[in-house]
Amino acid sequence: MPSRHKGRRLLGRMLLALLLLVALLWLAWRWLLAAQGISQLDWQGLQLSGAGLQVDSLLLVRDGGDGSRVQVSASALQLAWPQRLQQRLYLPELRSQALQLSWQVGQGESAADADPQALLDSLAWLPRQLAVDQLSLELPCATGRCALLGSLQLQHGGALQQPAELRLQLQTGARSLEVQAHLEQREGQWQLRADAQLDRQPLLTLRSALREEAAVSHWQGELELVQLADSRGLFVWLQQWQTPSQHLLDTEASLRLQVSWQLALAPGANLLDVQRLRGGSGTFNAALQLQSPLLEYQNLRAEGLALTLKLDGKLAEQQLQLSLLPSSSLQAKRLQLAEGLRVQQLQAKLAGLSLQLGESPSLQGPLQLSVSKLEQAELLAQAWQFSGQLQASAQQQRLQGVLNNAAGLSLSVDGTRDAQGLLQLSGKLAELFFRAGNPLSQTFRAWPALLQIGNGRLLGQASLQLPVGAPLLLDLALQFQGLAGIYDRSELSGLAGELRVQLRGDQLALELPQLSLQQLNAGVSVGPLQLQGRYVTRLGQLLRGQLSWQTAQAALLQGQVWLPAGQLDLAQPNHRLQVQFKDVQLEEIFRVYPAEGLAGRGSLRGELPLLLDAAGLRIEQGQMAAQAPGYLQFRSEKIRALGRSNPGMQLVVDALDDFHFDLLDSAVSYAADGKLQLALRLQGRNPDVEKGRPINLNVNLEEDIPALLTSLQLTDRVSETIRQRVQQRLRQRNDPQKEN
Repeated sequence: MPSRHKGRRLLGRMLLALLLLVALLWLAWRWLLAAQGISQLDWQGLQLSGAGLQVDSLLLVRDGGDGSRVQVSASALQLAWPQRLQQRLYLPELRSQALQLSWQVGQGESAADADPQALLDSLAWLPRQLAVDQLSLELPCATGRCALLGSLQLQHGGALQQPAELRLQLQTGARSLEVQAHLEQREGQWQLRADAQLDRQPLLTLRSALREEAAVSHWQGELELVQLADSRGLFVWLQQWQTPSQHLLDTEASLRLQVSWQLALAPGANLLDVQRLRGGSGTFNAALQLQSPLLEYQNLRAEGLALTLKLDGKLAEQQLQLSLLPSSSLQAKRLQLAEGLRVQQLQAKLAGLSLQLGESPSLQGPLQLSVSKLEQAELLAQAWQFSGQLQASAQQQRLQGVLNNAAGLSLSVDGTRDAQGLLQLSGKLAELFFRAGNPLSQTFRAWPALLQIGNGRLLGQASLQLPVGAPLLLDLALQFQGLAGIYDRSELSGLAGELRVQLRGDQLALELPQLSLQQLNAGVSVGPLQLQGRYVTRLGQLLRGQLSWQTAQAALLQGQVWLPAGQLDLAQPNHRLQVQFKDVQLEEIFRVYPAEGLAGRGSLRGELPLLLDAAGLRIEQGQMAAQAPGYLQFRSEKIRALGRSNPGMQLVVDALDDFHFDLLDSAVSYAADGKLQLALRLQGRNPDVEKGRPINLNVNLEEDIPALLTSLQLTDRVSETIRQRVQQRLRQRNDPQKEN
């Protein structure tokens, strides 16, 4: 009996120990899962055998402290029992009929944050043989979540010195990608061979070798992107991993890329340490060819695009220097850069451009551009060329050079943009000699059609600033000398001066520090003319600004006419100007006035109040008077016939034959319809009439000034161009249907 009781106590103790062991193992299992971040591990249909274990379905969820999550779901899973080799366990084989992997990135983490060396170390835990018949991946991408389907086969020897084979097939939509890679170490040298096929067509080949020699790692290789007749499939694969602002072009294109390199890596313990590459040295070269019949990206549209890049590279002192070779170029038959801006036959020579990558990336070198035709709403279509230098870094970008077109316009341009986004542009117009032609009228559509300049010279310069978050700043200065030509029905000669334009936000200021015009001939010659003034307005109210002047004077009919210094507010409906004149010669008036037999001598002065409103230009209560005694002679057969037919007019006809006046004054008015009215009052005598007794005459005259100027413009006092314009306007006035 004592032995029986003793056996029962021993059995009870063993049972209690077993229960405690199971509890401890369960707690250890839970602790191990929690330590690995595994929040869920479920399986169904577990079967154990001598070969390993089989699971009908498995679900594993691992949550990271940063919010990341990895979820693995497998079906028909077969896992061989771990084996030991050189004091280390390894998995011989894992197979799964279907495996789904979902990865969610945590806060502050990106798909590119993985440690390469940690990834390499983790490969040692992969089964020697891994096969997944149906692989489903759900990974983070620029558009949110991207799904990939395919299959996976991996075979390796367990150690890095052993060969490894990989075959991966992926599919998205109707597009498929297949990658085959072989890695082995042979004669102390790592060798990697990889090939990829896109839609079952060769895509790229990679050949790489890495060897250790005298404690230095030498890495050389070649990468070739096989000539693709249509690159749209490749772009479909790449676009989903980029943000919308970085999307590659989804277009039909022929693409080819070749790269080769020979590098010595810097010393380091880890094979995949990026710093070893950055601190290394060596050379490489690359060639890229891209041809596309039609390329569209946002507002960019290019037809017949051909890009050729050939470059040499040098890596030293953590700096990568890339230099484009002479055959590098960009061509396009037609190119739309933005709304309303198009070019044809673009040619860009890129040879000599140098790109430096490192702590301070930069791009610099010569740049030559040419187009056979540039089309823009404000410009006449024609060929343009640019030749200059480009300098670009993270702190500042600068472009300098000369821009010219087929019309002969040439501009020296200099543009910079700093790290704060401030854009500054300056340009200098090469001196124009209008005797050789007018490139301005052949360049800008806004050039007045009625303005022709056939002589003189012009210089100009401009500067533009576009501060971030601040108004635009523009300064323009034009200097001109000896300009001569025609505007509408007036001839100009000897125009000289300077025009300054200043734009601050929407406030525009135009200033004429000094302007002189030797002669203005609209049938009656005016000049020399002097003008000094300023106009200030806003862009939305160009014709409602403030006009001021310090000098406004001209020579007229051998006298002087001027406006006293003043200003006008063009926003007001009515404007008054007080035109003054003196020393205007009667002799000159009668010389240009087309009246037969009219002559005289004397000087006139006066004031003409000008009123400008919606009805037009008028003169109200103007005054004109002789400055000193003079004489008038009106001798013609018509006036004599008037005396013979009207005895009451005979005394007037006889007096005006040789009238010496002591007083001549007149009221002057001018209507908006162009009618000038003079109420003349004359006091004087004719020595040969009634023994020279005093005679007072009151004469009312009316003249159609536009008609008078038209008649003067039809004489030989103006150029043939003006006469033709006047005749054309007369024909249009008589027959309005012929206009335009």
